[in-house]
Amino acid sequence: MPPLAAFLLAAALLLTGSAALADPTEDRTVKFIMSDAGFNAEIVPILKQEMTRQGFTLDWVVVNDIIQPNEMVDSGAADANSFQHEPYFDQFVADHRLSHVQRGFYTIYAPSGLFSRKYKSLGELPDGATIAIPVDPANNGRALFLLRDHGLLTLRPGVDVTHAGLKDIADNPHRFQFKEVDQMMLQRAFEDVDLGFLFSVYAQKLGFALQDALALEEVDESPYKGIVAVRTDLVGTPKIKALQNAYESQAIKDYYRRHYGDAIIFLDRFNQAPTTAKPAAIPLAETGWQDVAGDIGRAWPEIVQAIGQTLYMLALTIPLAVLFGTPLGTLLYLTRPGSFVRAPRAYMLLNGAVNLVRSFPFLILMIAIIPFTRLVVGTALGTTAATVPMVINSVPYFARFVEQTLLDVNRGVIEAAESMGASRLQIIWKVLYSEARSGIANSVTILTVSFLSYSTVAGLVGGGGIGDFAIRYGYYRYQTDVMFFTIFLTVGFVQLLQFAGNVAVRRLDKRI
Repeated sequence: MPPLAAFLLAAALLLTGSAALADPTEDRTVKFIMSDAGFNAEIVPILKQEMTRQGFTLDWVVVNDIIQPNEMVDSGAADANSFQHEPYFDQFVADHRLSHVQRGFYTIYAPSGLFSRKYKSLGELPDGATIAIPVDPANNGRALFLLRDHGLLTLRPGVDVTHAGLKDIADNPHRFQFKEVDQMMLQRAFEDVDLGFLFSVYAQKLGFALQDALALEEVDESPYKGIVAVRTDLVGTPKIKALQNAYESQAIKDYYRRHYGDAIIFLDRFNQAPTTAKPAAIPLAETGWQDVAGDIGRAWPEIVQAIGQTLYMLALTIPLAVLFGTPLGTLLYLTRPGSFVRAPRAYMLLNGAVNLVRSFPFLILMIAIIPFTRLVVGTALGTTAATVPMVINSVPYFARFVEQTLLDVNRGVIEAAESMGASRLQIIWKVLYSEARSGIANSVTILTVSFLSYSTVAGLVGGGGIGDFAIRYGYYRYQTDVMFFTIFLTVGFVQLLQFAGNVAVRRLDKRI
């Protein structure tokens, strides 16, 4: 064998052997997933610096999804993640049958409590008081347990805090009205409730201190401790230990104390006991039709309520959209260049206003007009409050439909009416609307179906609805049977709406 070939073969064997003998746990890079919610992502620069000081690299990605991080760690796409408390993690692992991810170590705890602008103690709450609680089931029961522990309501015996919900209230002697609201939205609408459940960092942003809480969770008793979840085969490895050291570093503590004061509690002492792997989640039994029927039966009262909320929102939104959108669309048609009114300045003003409102994403619009919503209906939370941004968004939406439908009217018919001496009002009522009535009916159908989906966002302000119900059961609680049944109902409702709309269009169409 030539000397050069022998040398290359020996080098290849040496490299191959080295690679085979390398210990994968000695990898100096931690692939880390963080959520951008709350105060997680803001500490990344400090964590990176602390990891570098120990001779490791933090390769991090920030996401805004609470589903992917655990699945990525379990699959090996990431080494660890940080965004969740332990009850959420345990439930997720069981529901998704994950077996390669476990709690690595505890990080911080943000105590939560009940706060109020109007009352100084829970005893002052009047009967019928409005109380805002988290919309997500992972935190839903925390507020209910605080109220239960202070003797203000009774929960079903045996229910756990991590699974409790409104359906578990056995007795509500003070007739409290509960609003399930997103925590971020509650910050903007806190004045609309008598009492609200807040995470301490959010309470701080509203000007509350921990001592202002009317009821507060205790860290030793609460299961809601923040954790870093780690791939099972990496537990105890140097790089995970380095990550834990970074979390427990003085630099991290100084940052939290500087920005959040006593709203953050460090959980170092809970990490003193040896970390042991939890047993893998027991695979769930295959779901049979009887189980599905049972789940749907238990959820049926909530489904009926959600359907009622959706119908209520549509019953307010669609008629008002037609009432105000039809004349607005007519004005757009009459004043546009080439029409028989010819008012270019008026058209530019109306066209700009319509484009401005339509350009707002619905969620942003809902948040932006909270003061106006409160002015109109007296509150920014609830089903009625959710209809205000829906109406505002639907009016220009429908106006565009009306404008386009009127543009499709044969110009010759209008000129014939003008030649016979018809006034502009007669042309509008007897010619334009008469010729365009089937197109307007079709536009109403499209509007209704479209805003059925818009109503899904209503859950953020406690508006409920069938879409919000599907998200809460399917996305948060992983009850896919209930979610698919809800989707089936929604599809059926859409089909019914479209069928009714098509019938109306055929009856109104003069060409048929």
